[in-house]
Amino acid sequence: MEIREATLGDVEQIGNLMRSDGRRAYTKDLAIDLIENSQSLCLVLTENNQIVGSLGARGEGKNSCWLYYIIVKEEFRKKGHARELMKRFFDEARKIGAKRIALDTPEKEFFEKFGFKEVGRLPDWYEDMDQVIMYMTLG
Repeated sequence: MEIREATLGDVEQIGNLMRSDGRRAYTKDLAIDLIENSQSLCLVLTENNQIVGSLGARGEGKNSCWLYYIIVKEEFRKKGHARELMKRFFDEARKIGAKRIALDTPEKEFFEKFGFKEVGRLPDWYEDMDQVIMYMTLG
């Protein structure tokens, strides 16, 4: 497995991965925007030249980041790959001077493992699931 920054050549595979996860907010246009924007980060996790995971974030303000998404292909889950993507993201965020990271997600428990705290909630955002707004200070 290798984690690297995404290129425009990866957009089709990232888009396929996003569609397979079923989240309407994840689009190829978002991936393109994150790849092309110098204040953003788009990572891919590859195995045998196939993208099996991706993470996208954007610098917001002087010292903050918004984590838009993290996806790992279903058959590669529960093997520590998302954790590795998050570790790389934290390293990259520190390099650009980020001190705070925010996100919104229905998967609160996953992000709590990294120190994120719930700061808000949108009830029934995904019909039967709440969208949880989370925040952490990057140490």
